[in-house]
Amino acid sequence: MPQLGSEPPNPLPVDPNCPPHLLSDHTRERLGRNAPFFDFVNAPFTHPVGTQISVTCITSAWNAYDTFVNASISDLRTAFPNDRRVVLLNERIERNASPLGTDEKLDILEIAWTQRDYVNYVDATRPFKPEQVELLVQAGKDIRTAFTHRFGEPTARLKRMLREQSFEDLGFRMLNGEFEVTLWGARKMLEAIELRAVIVDQKKILWSCTRSKPATSDQ
Repeated sequence: MPQLGSEPPNPLPVDPNCPPHLLSDHTRERLGRNAPFFDFVNAPFTHPVGTQISVTCITSAWNAYDTFVNASISDLRTAFPNDRRVVLLNERIERNASPLGTDEKLDILEIAWTQRDYVNYVDATRPFKPEQVELLVQAGKDIRTAFTHRFGEPTARLKRMLREQSFEDLGFRMLNGEFEVTLWGARKMLEAIELRAVIVDQKKILWSCTRSKPATSDQ
């Protein structure tokens, strides 16, 4: 491609108010067009390497979340073996032929999140609204599955999200036949996963403090 680098640069002005979900495209248009090796030097901001960084971050966040939640459940089972919720959980684990899901365990222990929790914890500093938390969490889970088990092919749920939600809300899309997950989208999913962990941790602390008090007739 002899024409690369042979024409004078033709820079475009940078928009300081560029929406976060368009930053990847905005950067590529202004710098990539003037440097043939831009993608190699500035890979975190462009396609498709940005997707790999995003997926790595999302996968790590899910692994950390799973580890934290399992440790929290184990702590409660060890510290309060006679509590009715722990007893019920142990019975369900022994009775079920297949392993209980993490969400089911949290529900039984009464430390799972609710939509009201999302409303209470989401403020103006979060890059999403309370009603988007579940969407982003499920998207992160499916993105981990897509790149771990499906060679980057989006799951049916991800494809449905792409049809029903905007790129701005999701932060991922199909681009030239490739599934792209932007850093903006990854940030939103990471914060949504973190929010779940914060809620579980707060409920666990409250749960433990309540059980540590002297027993009453209703306990």
